[in-house]
Amino acid sequence: MLYCWISLPTLYKNANRVATWYDDAPKQRIMNFLTPYRLKEIFSSDLYEGYIRHKFEDMEVEIVEKYDLFLKQIYGNYMKLPPLNQRNTRHTLVELDLGLTTSQDKQKDRL
Repeated sequence: MLYCWISLPTLYKNANRVATWYDDAPKQRIMNFLTPYRLKEIFSSDLYEGYIRHKFEDMEVEIVEKYDLFLKQIYGNYMKLPPLNQRNTRHTLVELDLGLTTSQDKQKDRL
């Protein structure tokens, strides 16, 4: 259960107010303040000026044109896997079985 002492509409309103505080000012740096990477995710504003389409698994997504700069700043050498003993995730992995089957599973059962 998530406990929050401030309502979500108030939280969104305040976050939007802070995020747009300097909308009319020239921007030199932009920060994602909802990131676990903290100061690693302060970028020059020109990073977000160009976008390209890129294939990711079975779909195409829009990413920043300077994605290499973005990924290197956050992850370092992102193309090299860390040693096995240094690999970790920030996510909790949970297997959830709802007892549902796919149509392929049903076809296999008929055979």
